[in-house]
Amino acid sequence: AAQAAGMGFLPRGPMDFFQLIVLAVCVILAVRAWRSESRAEAAWATLMLVVSCTRWPSMSRLSLVIYPLYVAAAQWLRNAKVFAIAVIVSALMLLALTARFALWYWVA
Repeated sequence: AAQAAGMGFLPRGPMDFFQLIVLAVCVILAVRAWRSESRAEAAWATLMLVVSCTRWPSMSRLSLVIYPLYVAAAQWLRNAKVFAIAVIVSALMLLALTARFALWYWVA
């Protein structure tokens, strides 16, 4: 029943693949948070990431409120090269999700 409801962890479509990418980025940022932030904030971020994975279809939305990940990302994006890559990836994601929206696919 969970697999039919889209709760499986194997990508079955573009949005599941997007969820896997978001999960990978969040895990990388959580590891970085453990290295650069207080242990309490890093532990909270890790716990919230695990909890957000229990609701797989909403994982990317639920992970948006994990503020220690933003702190880790901000420290990482101080490098101009990393910042340029992030802007390009964001622009490509914007194009892909806008195209899905224009074709009446659910993008949220």
